[in-house]
Amino acid sequence: MFQLQPRAAQLLLEILPSTSIGRSRLVERQALAQFLDRMHGAEDPSFELEQVRQKRPESSRRRIRTLVQRDVEVATLDTLPANLKLSQGRIEATFHTVEELAATMLALAQVMEGEPVELARLIEVRAFAPEDVEADAGVQRMFQSLRQEEAARR
Repeated sequence: MFQLQPRAAQLLLEILPSTSIGRSRLVERQALAQFLDRMHGAEDPSFELEQVRQKRPESSRRRIRTLVQRDVEVATLDTLPANLKLSQGRIEATFHTVEELAATMLALAQVMEGEPVELARLIEVRAFAPEDVEADAGVQRMFQSLRQEEAARR
């Protein structure tokens, strides 16, 4: 933004009050605005910069515990894209481009983060329900019939 080389930007951040996050540094918007106004209004910016350097800001004792960036609205079950179909034990996504697939998967991930319990109720396979027992009995009858036919062939 200021067309500075990385080292010059690092030196500038050292003279401004900032907070470290990993290998990055954050400067408060107001502190940067005041510094820029001061440099813009100075008759001799080099002298003014030297004055700021000598003053040295105190280190911020505030520590940012968690940095959460949210620049998009979080998806909910109601806002999932139409190309994503959810049912018990099944997730189906239809798409034409990789970008469309990525957007769909991002929306699903956001729902997993924001509404995990509701999503689990919708897509997790339930324990045996009465209709499952009936279906299981039908399958058992089919296997019994196959065993009888196999025994008759011998």
